[in-house]
Amino acid sequence: MESRKHQDLERENQNLRIANQVKDLFIEQLKSDQNKFGGQLLAATHKVGVLETKLLQIESPSNLASALAVGQTPTSQEIL
Repeated sequence: MESRKHQDLERENQNLRIANQVKDLFIEQLKSDQNKFGGQLLAATHKVGVLETKLLQIESPSNLASALAVGQTPTSQEIL
């Protein structure tokens, strides 16, 4: 009886070790994905800023420039 209980505890201990290893690997994968996504978001934000600057440099109606300056999205009529 004591031997059976000991074996059960050993098995449970091994299962918990495996579960902890899997959990740690999963957390590392999440961190890696988060860093990758953060980099992509930063690159996209930079590109939006560059494109906004180029748009403002194009000779355009003054209402487009003023709309962008206050952070509003210009309408298609303002762009044309």
